Amino acid sequence: MGHAYARPIVTALIAGANTVNIPLNRHASRTHIQVILTGANTFSIDSTLDSIHFSTAVLASAVNLQPNNASRQDPANANWSEELASAVDTAADVHLNAPVAAIRIVKSAGAGTAEVRIQQT
Repeated sequence: MGHAYARPIVTALIAGANTVNIPLNRHASRTHIQVILTGANTFSIDSTLDSIHFSTAVLASAVNLQPNNASRQDPANANWSEELASAVDTAADVHLNAPVAAIRIVKSAGAGTAEVRIQQT
């Protein structure tokens, strides 16, 4: 008999034009991504099944995974699938009903910030 286990919410704050890669638990069957905007922003959301390097030790500890980068690839070489096309000044609420190994938030323009909240079950 199984039960739902909700992983803690992972939060990343993106300021300026920036790309944030967030490794996730590839065994979770559902991922909920929320993007909360402050100010003007243009961004997109991508996902991959490839195991990618951790961007920082902070993100590694936030998702409770060990940063074993030897078995992971550079995010620039991963095969990314677009989950949300470029959105301008619109908050996002994306539900993925299939496993993913990582997501990427690309904030291409804007003086504001984009807060990303992720929960997996």
